[in-house]
Formats: sequence, structure tokens, C-alpha cells
Amino acid sequence: QLCSSHESHMFPFQEWRVECAPDAAEGDAAEEQREGQPEPTAAWLEGLARDEGEEALERLLPHELLGVGEFSPVEAAKAAFRRLGRHFHPDKSASPHSALLFDQLRAALDQFKSGSWRTAQDDDDRRRFFTDAAVVELNRTSHAAAAASEGPLWLVQYFAPWCHQCIANKAYYVLAARRLSQILGDRVRVGALRCGVPRKPGGWCETELGVPEHPTFRALAKGFALELGP
Repeated sequence: QLCSSHESHMFPFQEWRVECAPDAAEGDAAEEQREGQPEPTAAWLEGLARDEGEEALERLLPHELLGVGEFSPVEAAKAAFRRLGRHFHPDKSASPHSALLFDQLRAALDQFKSGSWRTAQDDDDRRRFFTDAAVVELNRTSHAAAAASEGPLWLVQYFAPWCHQCIANKAYYVLAARRLSQILGDRVRVGALRCGVPRKPGGWCETELGVPEHPTFRALAKGFALELGP
């Protein structure tokens, strides 16, 4: 059962699926029926581990690793772990990254259940997508402050760490940030706000900020926002 599906033309790197919690009537039968079917989340995690290594996995939040929504019920996270755990179990998987991914998924489930990751420091380097100091990775509080600031103009990218276009353009955004700093100094700041996994009604970026897709770019100053397009 799928709660939502991102448009494949927007995310050619993968077709991201967000799982619902299984209906009580379905139980294990639903999981057995899915057994052997292609698993897009597993394929994406495998590619990420192969191409970018453990550091890239460390930057993902628990719900992003599991492929569920940030506020999904715990049962949905458990179901995702069971499915992905079977795929990456070190005793069953031939993948050279199986042990790493299995440990990451198990830790993600524990953090999702406890909610401990929500109280972690917002500026934890391991969780940053943009590690270069030229791009300020904003949280909700600092984003609100930037939008209302009487100071510099802010150029902000609204991104998701699994978005293909965000990944492909990350280096160019950093270069643009450095160049703007050289030319305009403190008159312009370049930032990025991480949006959640499910692109559906109810997501914070969608409902509170009206972000239509990832990546979206805006210029912010003195309570006003100018849409620069995806």
C-alpha cells in the first residue's frame, strides 16, 4: 500500500515511495505478497553506499533511511525495516555494503521509535547535506529569522537529500555561493532548507512555505519572498 509517489520526471534518480502502515487485516500476508518485488528504496540505498560511502548515509535522517514519512506511525517504520532488513541482512545479501546498511537501518528504526533524533543538535555536521561553509544549512527557526531579517538578502534552496537534481547540482550551488560572497560580500547570504521525505499535503515545506517541488529557489528579504523557480 503506497501513501504517495513522487513524479518520476522530477526525480529521475529514483521513484520515491512512501509506505503506509499495513492494514491490520493484511498483516504478514501483505508483506509476503511484496516479497520478491523490486524495492526502489533498497536500490537507492545500495547506490548511495556504493557511490558516496558511509558519510552520505550518516547525513540521512532516520525516516529518510527507512523510506517513510517523518510523522508516519511506528508500525510503518517497523514494516519498512523488516522489508529492507531482509534485503540487506548480512547472512542473506551478496552486497558488499549489506552489513553497513543493515546496521544503519537498525539504528534508524531505534531512533525513529524513541524520537531521540528530533532532540539532536540542529547543526550536527554529520547530518548536513551542504558541508561547505559557503552555504548555511537552515532549520525552521533560522529560516524564519532569515525571511524576516532587515539585513542581507538571502538566496535559499529548498532541497531533499534524496532528490537527484539536488544531488547533481549541489557542487554548482556551492560554487555560486562562493562567487556571490566574493562579489557582494555580506550583502547576500546563501542558505538551504532541508524538506522532509513525503511530498504530499501536510508536509511542512508544502503547507507552511508553499514549496512546490525540490529543489526550489527563493530570494528572501524583509518578510518578502521572490520565487526564482525550480
